[in-house]
Amino acid sequence: MKWAWVAVIVAGLALVVGIAAAAAGGDDAASSDAPGTVIDIELGAMVMVPTHVTAPAGPITLRVENIDVLPHSLIVNGHGTRTLAAHERQDLELGSLAPGEYRLWCDVAGHVEAGMVATLTVTQAAS
Repeated sequence: MKWAWVAVIVAGLALVVGIAAAAAGGDDAASSDAPGTVIDIELGAMVMVPTHVTAPAGPITLRVENIDVLPHSLIVNGHGTRTLAAHERQDLELGSLAPGEYRLWCDVAGHVEAGMVATLTVTQAAS
C-alpha cells in the first residue's frame, strides 16, 4: 500500500512537470514545422543579435530568445512577440514577406532609444 502512494505522487509530479514544460515552450512546438526560412534572434542587454539578417522572399519565422535579465519584445511589420522574461523564447511567424527592408525593434519603453533595433532584408526568392 505504501508503494502505491509513492507511485501516485510520482505520477502527479510527472504530470505537473509536463504541463510546466509545455507552458514554458510558448508556441515553439506549433511553429517549428512551418516551412520557409527560420532565423534565430537573441534579445540581449539593449542589443539584438544579429543586427542585420537576410532571407529570401517567402515564409519567414523568427526564433526569438531573450538572453537578458530585463524583459524584451520584438516587433516587425505589424507582428510581434509577447514581452519575454529572462530566458523565454517565442517563434514569431511573419508569413510571406515581399522583398524589401524591414525594421525590427524592442517595444519596451526606452529600448529603441538604447539601441534595440535590427534590420531584416528580404531578397527575391530563387526561381
